[in-house]
Amino acid sequence: MPSAITVPLAALFVFLAGFNVWIMLTERGASPRSRELWARAHRIAGHTFIALFVVFCYVMLSRIRGYSDELSPRIILHMSLAFLLAPLLLVKVMTVRYQKDAWKLLMVLGIGIFAAAFTLVALNVSVHYLRIATKTRMATGITGTIIVGALALAVIGYLSGIRRLKRVESRLPLRPRTSPPSPTPPRVQQSQTR
Repeated sequence: MPSAITVPLAALFVFLAGFNVWIMLTERGASPRSRELWARAHRIAGHTFIALFVVFCYVMLSRIRGYSDELSPRIILHMSLAFLLAPLLLVKVMTVRYQKDAWKLLMVLGIGIFAAAFTLVALNVSVHYLRIATKTRMATGITGTIIVGALALAVIGYLSGIRRLKRVESRLPLRPRTSPPSPTPPRVQQSQTR
């Protein structure tokens, strides 16, 4: 498979893992219907992630079929991460099917799957882009993509922080603004005269 196909699919692979972690950690859905829709989106993204993983494993293993030399350490690390990801996916699917109340375990597995998928992809995608760069400068498209992506993430983070702050402020009880009580003058004792 050419890199023009594998790199976007790898980006989709990491996005799906991150999307599912985001859904889990933010507990999307205020109403039962909304929760059901987010659960369905999580399930579809998870099934797509597993399908991409199987396709990637097949394609990547077929690339090294018949390879007579010893594999490079980068490829060994890449394969090790993929082999680590397989049992994590299996345990997560089994936990979802048979231990539905184990939310903490599911969160840990989801974050672990995302971390392994991100490292798995970032390891080779970064090497791919560094190979096509010249020694003096990076390609303009790559540099622009990284700058736009970083700025977009910063704006998204800033806007979500503002929204979160407004939500917290809306939950706080309103206190009537009153002026501070004025100090009462001290009582002067009057002498008793008779």
